Amino acid sequence: MQHSKKICLQQLSLEETLKSETLKNFYGAEVYLCNDIIKKFGSYITGIHICIVCNGNVFFINIEQFDTTIKDIGHYICCTSRIKHIYPHLKYNMIYASKTQPKKELLDIIFDHNIYNIIANDQTTLTNNILFLIHNILCNTDTQMDIC
Repeated sequence: MQHSKKICLQQLSLEETLKSETLKNFYGAEVYLCNDIIKKFGSYITGIHICIVCNGNVFFINIEQFDTTIKDIGHYICCTSRIKHIYPHLKYNMIYASKTQPKKELLDIIFDHNIYNIIANDQTTLTNNILFLIHNILCNTDTQMDIC
């Protein structure tokens, strides 16, 4: 139980940091954390950890502290698909952020669904890489890429 609580606190800290940095760096951005997303879209939308809305773009971010399963990534994809159907007029970007390299079968799914893949060992680097990617997308320099 203690280990699970620590993981949740680490993830919350990363989410809060990313929210704070996004609001500082992107004028007019709206940032929704897990609880906000669940309240807005329903209790089954638990695969999206952060949702950022900025300049007609929506960024769905899934942050994993440890290995992800195919079921986890599938749930994330289903959650984003549900929201895309509600608001089809926006441009959607899916970001998978992790401290560990996903296994090959997960990388195949990430690639097949045009999900940006960000890997970094520490919270600061992960946050900076996510912000860098969002900046590049908003500046129309986005291409499918892995950031390590």
